Amino acid sequence: MMLSCEKYRQMAKGSVADRLAVAMSTLPDACASELFLILSKDSIPDVRAKVASNQSIPKDSVCRVLGRLHKDKATYVRNSVRDNIRFNTECDGEYEMNYTTEQWYSFDVKRADARCHGGCNYPRLIGELEAQDVAVVSVLDWKNEDVNTLHDYGFDYVPAKVSWQIDLSKYHSFAEYLQSIEKGDYVDRRKRRLQKDNITFVEMPLSSSKYYNQWYEIYKNTMESKERGRIIVKENSPPEHLTAIYALKDDTVLGGILYNKRLDVVSAAYGAFLRHPVGLTDVALAELIENAIKTGKKRFTLGMDTNFYGYHLKTGLYSFKTSNGYTPHEFMGKNFFKVIDDKKFDNPYMYLSFSHFNDPGLRNNIFIKGDKKVSLDVFNAPEGVRIHHEGKTFSHYPEKDEYYQDGKIGVEGGGSSV
Repeated sequence: MMLSCEKYRQMAKGSVADRLAVAMSTLPDACASELFLILSKDSIPDVRAKVASNQSIPKDSVCRVLGRLHKDKATYVRNSVRDNIRFNTECDGEYEMNYTTEQWYSFDVKRADARCHGGCNYPRLIGELEAQDVAVVSVLDWKNEDVNTLHDYGFDYVPAKVSWQIDLSKYHSFAEYLQSIEKGDYVDRRKRRLQKDNITFVEMPLSSSKYYNQWYEIYKNTMESKERGRIIVKENSPPEHLTAIYALKDDTVLGGILYNKRLDVVSAAYGAFLRHPVGLTDVALAELIENAIKTGKKRFTLGMDTNFYGYHLKTGLYSFKTSNGYTPHEFMGKNFFKVIDDKKFDNPYMYLSFSHFNDPGLRNNIFIKGDKKVSLDVFNAPEGVRIHHEGKTFSHYPEKDEYYQDGKIGVEGGGSSV
């Protein structure tokens, strides 16, 4: 007689003999996939080999399970996969998957790039990458008929990079811009306070800048203090095609932004400021925007970001940009993207995806772990947000002061709803 799922779950946590017995069993449909996936990561190679030989793994998980074991560290586990006829007949086992892996920006998680123009068995792909401790995967090309399949397996259609822009043509004055953004009053107050403290903002070409070395020390210290900061600008070869705006007090640099002016666009490239006094970054950007509006520029941008917040870019950067009136736009590199392992990512973490395959509109995907309380309006996107929490997802257009926590949306100072 077949045992209950609960009994098999207990055995899967028990002795090696118990785990071997489960690995060789035909399990109840209600828990078979769950248990085979667990045992495919068992610490004992003999247990994994028995899973690899089992002919009763459910169809909905067989390729993910065998994909994991196909990349097992133990040779005889891999051989057991090769000898399992289902690997060839259901998981395209006669072909190697076409992907590469690398450390993401040389940091502490792996990413993979997969090429699937000839077709991919996506469950097997996910399983193989799980076995190699890959955290995220991008499918760079695919068969057109695979689009729905990719969505079914949790891939989102995303831009690899995004640009952050303000359409200046809709503002007749700087005051009108300030009135339109969430942080307008804050920027105005900080600007007046910094003026009172005799802090000035000075613009000059980088090629003739006597302040670059002072700024570079702030930039270098800022990047080195970040958990995953990257120093891109070089100390001895400044990007002289750029212009700088520096925050100064008594000829001492408190920080600055390097930016580019092209026709009707101003684009901020690199910025770094001291933490105190507060508001230096906001006011410096506002100074640039004010001048851009006065000189008839049509657009102001903050360059481009990797489309992921909560790893090497913090989620605070996303909320900083939206609260200052910037909106995200597709920049380059459309692909299908999936997070496989999020244990090294912040809570929350997020990325932007296209709302539909043929639609340029972007929505923000917010991944929330546990009972973390997350403000929603500062993470809004043109097509709203999609919240991911404990295996469930739902879409929403945030309003002011809304937050999400433990399955409910609430308003600060008000009630909550599911």
